This record gives sequence, C-alpha cells and structure tokens, in this order.
Amino acid sequence: MYNLCMKNSFNSHANTYDEYTNVQKKVASNLLAKLKIKGKRSRNIYEIGCGTGYLSQALLNTFEPDNLYLNDICPNMLSLTKLKFDGMRKESTTRIHFIEADIEDEAARTLLNNKYDLICSSSVFQWIKTLEQVFIKINNALMQDGLFSFAFFIDKTFTELNTAFCDVYKNLNMEYENPLLDFYKKDYVLRALKKSGFRVENFKTVEHLCYYNSPLEFMKTLKQVGASNFREKNVSYIVLKNVLKKYKELFKTENNKVKVTYKVLYCISRK
Repeated sequence: MYNLCMKNSFNSHANTYDEYTNVQKKVASNLLAKLKIKGKRSRNIYEIGCGTGYLSQALLNTFEPDNLYLNDICPNMLSLTKLKFDGMRKESTTRIHFIEADIEDEAARTLLNNKYDLICSSSVFQWIKTLEQVFIKINNALMQDGLFSFAFFIDKTFTELNTAFCDVYKNLNMEYENPLLDFYKKDYVLRALKKSGFRVENFKTVEHLCYYNSPLEFMKTLKQVGASNFREKNVSYIVLKNVLKKYKELFKTENNKVKVTYKVLYCISRK
C-alpha cells in the first residue's frame, strides 16, 4: 500500500518535479563530486531511483560507461528521462537501459550478481522501508571492489516542521502522532552497511538550509515534487492551520522568511 501510494504521488507530479527540486539537485551534484574524486571509470553503472534523470545525465557525461542502467518506480519519471537522453545517444556509445520497477520488489531481480562496478542513488533511500535487505542485494550485485555511493535525507530533516507539530498537538491537548516520514538515523545506516558486507570509505552528514516565503510555500513545494508522507491518517485542517502559524512564529528569519533544514547523509562504500 505504501509503495503504491508513493508511486502514484510521484507519478502524478513528474511534470513539475524538476522545477521544485533545487535541494535534490544540489545533493546529486555533491554526490557526483565525491565520485569524481575516486577518478575511476565505471563500465557498468546502475542508478536506483533515477527520477527525471538529473544525476543520470551527469553519470553518462562523467564516466562514459559501457552500460548505464536507470531504474525508477514511476513510469512518468522514466518517460521524461528517456526524452532527455534521446538527444544524447547520438554522441555516446553507452547502452542505456531503462528499468521501471520497485527496488524493494521486482527491481531487485534486475540487479544481477557481480555485474556492476558502480551502484548509486540520490535522494531515494528515505522512502525505502527495508533498507538493510536492499543493501544486501546491492552488495551481491556489485563486482568485487565495486563502489556503492548514495545520498539521502535522514533524521533531523524538517526538524522545524516536527517541532511545530509537537507544539500544536500539545497546545490542543491531543496525543502526538508523527505526521512526517520516519527518517533513518545515521548510526542505523552505518550498521546496516557493515552488516551487508560493505567497507565504508566516506560517511558524512551535511545540513542544507533552505528559506521560503512562508510555511505554506514550503508545504506546496513538497506537494509539487510528489513528496507526500503517504500515511493512512491525514492531518486535520485545524491541526495544519495551527502548525503553519506556529512554524512562522518559531522559525521566521530577520528578512521574514522561514527556515527549512535538510539533513543529508553522503556515503561512498566498497564491496
């Protein structure tokens, strides 16, 4: 149910995704910069959750692999990525493979054992419920000494929004129900990597701060990229109204903007 809701939400917002994903683009660029430092040409690359192809295009131009496998759960996202790559294929000898599938389910079967020398993903793993199992499948799919590189949002992301929700539930004498995504903690991710057989070479968290004209503008931005929380129980109007008010009250800056924190984990590991 959760993955179906996620798929439908991202699918329906594919056309507005690029316009509202400045943070995700920055994260992808930072991840690519870390990969460039490794300076090794990768012949077979698999990207998990390619979205509309922002990182995908950079992987093609930077590494010029023999094969580039682009996976996403959303057909509309993949369609947009295909359009972007149509004009690039004439100038490249890379064979590009598009794989529409859920990495927690059928897509795992497309990860062939000992085949890839680089598997990467950006701004995706916060949505995955079975992270350790996915890590094990990725380890099996990598060639010996292959790289597994990723970046995603972890605990303390949207800490301002969480604080506003906590205060509102308390003031309304309501039992607190976390309305946000259950972000992973970095210690859990590190343990899962090591249990899955990876040697961790670079593991760092970075805070990216964004500023919006209002809490409502921030919430609308999340909606435009399809990033709903997909919980079965919706937040009531009275709670949401008070949250928006409390958010501005607590986190308004001197220039009348509101702050939003994205906590990102960057990792380079090796089989």
